[in-house]
Amino acid sequence: FDALEYFLNMAHMFDIEEFLFPIGNDFFNSDKDYPFPSTTAGTPQESDLRWQKSFKIGREMTIQAINFLSNIAPVKVVVVPGNHDYQKMFYLGDLLEAYYEKNENVEVDNSPKSRKYVKYGVNLIGFTHGRPTDIPESRLLLLMPQEVPGLWAETKYREWHCGDIHHKKKVSVRSEEDHQGINIRYMRSLKGTDSWEYSKGYVGSIGGAEAYIWDKEH
Repeated sequence: FDALEYFLNMAHMFDIEEFLFPIGNDFFNSDKDYPFPSTTAGTPQESDLRWQKSFKIGREMTIQAINFLSNIAPVKVVVVPGNHDYQKMFYLGDLLEAYYEKNENVEVDNSPKSRKYVKYGVNLIGFTHGRPTDIPESRLLLLMPQEVPGLWAETKYREWHCGDIHHKKKVSVRSEEDHQGINIRYMRSLKGTDSWEYSKGYVGSIGGAEAYIWDKEH
């Protein structure tokens, strides 16, 4: 919430028409919790809270953030499942769809697809967890025009926003055939360092959150 307030203070000079609020990307560290916490694929995870309590807190945090933004402008929520919480994020998205069913200020995209697209003016933003072992970056370049050719034709600037590695990284991928390019951005994460990351020495990355201003024409 400190990050949300910071971004809004930084963006006060803009006339905000709409918020695009992606959630997920391993928001829940584990998907299966019996007999022990594990990812969707079954990799064991450490959890400090009971799974019922962590899900409830996650739900309360998400609704509070959406309500905070929707008091300023309409909110489009995009649910992006990760490899840690593929099923659990769908459950949260379904809950949000029901919660905001009669709220015209909030739209929730909880389709079962792992890749989702949002067009805003001349911009096309794709959302996926972005795990390189599942889909290499070179294939993301081809997927966007294949899956949403109409939106591709109507836009000029295209980006993928991914979360798997949880630290900042930007890759520009370009097709040799038609010279059309896409930026692939890996988003930072606000999460702390867990014991596994500490034991492996992954302690140097700086966490954080990111926000972008999109313009319909530029």
